[in-house]
Amino acid sequence: MKTQDIITDRLELREITEDDTELIVMWRSNYNIYKYFGLPHAITSSEHLEWYNNYIQDNSIVHFIAIEKVTRVAIGVFGVKRCKENKECAEISSCILDEGKRGKGYAQEATNAMVEYATKIWKVKRVVADVHKENEASKKMFNRCGFYLSGESDVFCIFVRDICYT
Repeated sequence: MKTQDIITDRLELREITEDDTELIVMWRSNYNIYKYFGLPHAITSSEHLEWYNNYIQDNSIVHFIAIEKVTRVAIGVFGVKRCKENKECAEISSCILDEGKRGKGYAQEATNAMVEYATKIWKVKRVVADVHKENEASKKMFNRCGFYLSGESDVFCIFVRDICYT
């Protein structure tokens, strides 16, 4: 285990384990989720386990399963990683929420927790996120989390949140 659990008002975020494979593959194989990824395709368990075996050896990234406190049900997976080119920067690397839990503020709550994690643990000064141009809900959510649109590529909008330490 790389990190401690994170507790928010309505969520418990715990680090992913190999036991989460079936759940993550289910979410990542949902077209309405993977269509917004850089390499959009449904994944297999073997693909996820190959990724997971690399993940557990990489201290620059951490992924959390979001558990709704009231129901004790896993509702999403969220991740953050340190930027390779700039150690004072982190990137929201995963933001997947179960379709039945969308529109309730959970993604915003978990994203804010990822920002807080990166600023407290890694002392970053900037957090970025690449959001698919067609993912209107995520673009609005990142704006609500204090991110601003910094630029665009062919497929993604680049959102940035600068952190000021006082």
